[in-house]
Amino acid sequence: MSNVIFQYDQESALTSGASNYITEGGPYIGSISEAKYVFGKNGKQSAGLEFTLSTDSGEAKYLSVWYQKADGAVNQYGYALIQSMMGLCKLSTLTQQAKGDYSIAPEFTGKQIGLLLQKILTSKQDGSDSYKMEIKLAFLPQTRQTLKEAIGREPAVVVDQWAASLTVKDERKKGQSQAASYHQYDDVPSGDNDLPF
Repeated sequence: MSNVIFQYDQESALTSGASNYITEGGPYIGSISEAKYVFGKNGKQSAGLEFTLSTDSGEAKYLSVWYQKADGAVNQYGYALIQSMMGLCKLSTLTQQAKGDYSIAPEFTGKQIGLLLQKILTSKQDGSDSYKMEIKLAFLPQTRQTLKEAIGREPAVVVDQWAASLTVKDERKKGQSQAASYHQYDDVPSGDNDLPF
């Protein structure tokens, strides 16, 4: 007598070969599934948050925002981006909560947000091509306003301006700098009293 291991499921069968991942850069609106704390290896003091964004277009994983450099100094770009995301999600603090063998910032879980993603072409260790996504800008999903635009009661123009000039970044070429070019945010609240909620 044989045991049934699989029962035919046509709905699952039809999804075979289809990707549920975001593969192109641009503005996406969705909810944060997870914000995982990530840390440097081999004695490096770098620290960041790795976001997973779920959207109607698919999922974007491994969206790393480094708020601390390898030498322990603050990475101003990453710190400001996380502060902007906190302001947009109306979070005044972030905590660290264990989840299996890693930790998350549970306050971000389930929060709706808009993210402008840039596609970056990379090379795997074996030399084959790959890609990753990088968060360039965060915005309110309802209005497409950045935090600075929302606090200043300004119209939403930055997301569309940035999206229009967004290109695929190629980091596959040898000799090219692996350091990303970042926009410096100046819309970060200086303290809890400056938060718009």
